[in-house]
Amino acid sequence: MVKSMKQFTALMLIAAVLLGAVSCQGKTSGHPGGDVSGQSETSGEESTEKIPEEEKVTLNTFDLGIFMEKYWEGSTVYHESIGFVEDNDGSIRSGELMYMPDSILSVRSSDLQQEYQEGADYVVEGKRIVLTENSAIQPFPNETYSPHYADSKTDWLKCSKDSTRYIAVDGSVRQHQIAVTYTHSDSWTGTIPQSEIDRLPKTKNKLENKEALNIVFYGDSITAGWEASGVDEYPLDVNTLQEFHFTSNTPPYCPAWASLVTQQLRKAYGYDDITYVNRGAGGSYSVWGKNNAAALVNPCKPDLVVIAFGMNQVGTSGKDIAADVLSIIQTVAAENPDCEYVIVSCMEANTECASFFGHQLAAQEKAYYDLRDKETDYAIAIAPVHTMFADLYANGKIYIDITGNNLNHPNDFSIRMYAQTIAAVLGA
Repeated sequence: MVKSMKQFTALMLIAAVLLGAVSCQGKTSGHPGGDVSGQSETSGEESTEKIPEEEKVTLNTFDLGIFMEKYWEGSTVYHESIGFVEDNDGSIRSGELMYMPDSILSVRSSDLQQEYQEGADYVVEGKRIVLTENSAIQPFPNETYSPHYADSKTDWLKCSKDSTRYIAVDGSVRQHQIAVTYTHSDSWTGTIPQSEIDRLPKTKNKLENKEALNIVFYGDSITAGWEASGVDEYPLDVNTLQEFHFTSNTPPYCPAWASLVTQQLRKAYGYDDITYVNRGAGGSYSVWGKNNAAALVNPCKPDLVVIAFGMNQVGTSGKDIAADVLSIIQTVAAENPDCEYVIVSCMEANTECASFFGHQLAAQEKAYYDLRDKETDYAIAIAPVHTMFADLYANGKIYIDITGNNLNHPNDFSIRMYAQTIAAVLGA
């Protein structure tokens, strides 16, 4: 029996304090922040001490070691996301765990602050967490997930299954997700991202010799850090090209993936002189990236540029988006001839939204590999994020498990997949 539906709550994304000029000063440390409302920051760095195994399962805040522990390795998964949504018939839909659990160590709210009890709140059926009748875990109400249009109108948000409904952009989806920590004996059956650091010899040399490394992350809102619970970034306004300070203050304080990657590189290579600049812009396209690379990327004098577009152009052919990305690379190389590049493919959006149905994201990823292999004048590596998410689906995950806004942004679990994949490609 489904519990009574909560009133719809809209979460506004408020970008605070527009700055007067674009700065290329690299960030030197990641920072666990909180809610996307421009609230004051909280201090703190990730723990550098090894956490005893018995304490890991109760940890309820960001820790770099746990959040960057690769999903495809080891025998323990920390804080795997599962969401619950009410379907039209009143039944509850949810995804599965990535592995068959041997022992459930902890089931918590998505912010990790509330722990749920087996038997009282949920039962385990194979790979699936199933809610009990009186569970404290609330499913996402169907009328919140996919509301009816008042006048049956349709637009780009219309539901692909029912044109009288639309898919709501709603950050409250995270209130209907849980974080499961568990042990398992089976192995990852999907793609294992391989290190491509040898394709980036200048970057590899800097990392191995502990030399200063400046990274520019260039992409759309996912790069900028939207929906990360602990975002603390200076991304760009897509229209004015000016920076603004984008912070949050919500547990568990997971940083944007640009920060996670940078922190992991520092940890893996054992030094701190690795800085980054976030050139993500919500609503941006690869054409925007091509047209603005000279103004936004070149002044930063990057050693490495991580390029990640695609979510705002899921229907763009692989050939066309790869051409834009090549133009970005050529523009940057003209003034920064020693720069090297990582191209990041895009996670899947909610295909129950008609605009995302039949997307070209897999073809885009393939085109990136073709570009890498063809354009040998440039040092290029590929982070196959799209393939990693396809493998999550193949292992039982569904979109409600991985989203931070119900439409096209990752939650902390998915942000970690971005970061872990890119870090693996960089040998970290």
